[in-house]
Parts: sequence; structure tokens; C-alpha cells
Amino acid sequence: MSFLFQMLILGRYFNLVESAQYNPSDPRKTAEMVTFVSFGAISMLIIAYIWRMLDIRPPLIFLGPAMSFMVMYVWSRRDPHMPISFWGFSIKSWHLPFVMLVMAILMNSNPTLDLMGIFVGHLWSFLTEICPQTYGLRLIWTPQFLYDIFDNGSAVGYQRPMPRTGGYRLN
Repeated sequence: MSFLFQMLILGRYFNLVESAQYNPSDPRKTAEMVTFVSFGAISMLIIAYIWRMLDIRPPLIFLGPAMSFMVMYVWSRRDPHMPISFWGFSIKSWHLPFVMLVMAILMNSNPTLDLMGIFVGHLWSFLTEICPQTYGLRLIWTPQFLYDIFDNGSAVGYQRPMPRTGGYRLN
């Protein structure tokens, strides 16, 4: 059941982040969304690898909950003072990842993956928003080849030809 709940959270907040920050109708934003997801996945794999090398228990095998919390954290930082409702309680959006973390702890779940997702989400926010504004450093950017892949120019109104299937000629 928790797997299904995590996938619902992942789908919901990916949708919210994509529609708010990375508009799917703009090919440049699609490339930036791919950079965001790739950064999160690679960061989590590196952390899981280091975790395994240090032989810390429990091993980090399935990183889906961490990805859910990363996306939720990035979404919550977009408009941090927006009021949202959580089980009838009104909270600010930036509290949501931490409220979900406390709920996981109260339900006797291991918070390691949730904390990893919050950490990677904060790292993304820091490197893409705070560093360029405060320090003038742009440490993460979308590579040009991703823009080239998603900007094909003829995507509007383009239809692929139907593939020719096998069968018998009836002539």
C-alpha cells in the first residue's frame, strides 16, 4: 500500500512542478525538466552508493520515496507561503515535506529515504536559485544537446506515418 501511496504522491507533485515551472508545451522547459529529474536521480544514486560503501543499514534499494520527497520539496519552495490543507489542517506549502516526514515517523516508517529526498531537493533549489542570485554562480545548467533533442521545430501538427504491418495481399 505504501508503494501505491508513494507513486500517487510522485505523480501529483511531478504534475504540479512540471505545470508550474517546466511548461510541457515549451520544448526548452521540457529539457530543463529532464535536467531536474536527471540531477535528482544521479544525486540519489551517488548517495545510495556511498551509503552502501559505508555499510550503513538498512541498504537503500528502491529510491522512489526519495524522488517523491525531492519533487515535493522543490514544489513547496516555489510558493512557500501558499496555504494548503493536510487532513483538515491548514499549513503553508513549505511545511508539507516535513509534515509528511513526521507522519512517516509516526507510522513507524524509516525516514532515511524521505530525508534523502528533502536533502537532494534542497540541493537542487540551492544550486539553481540561491547560488545564481546570491553568489553569481551558475553551477547547474541544462546542456545544449538536451535543448536540441526536445526542440524539433516541426512538432506542431506533425504526424508519423502509420507503420506497415505484415499480412497477406488480397489481390
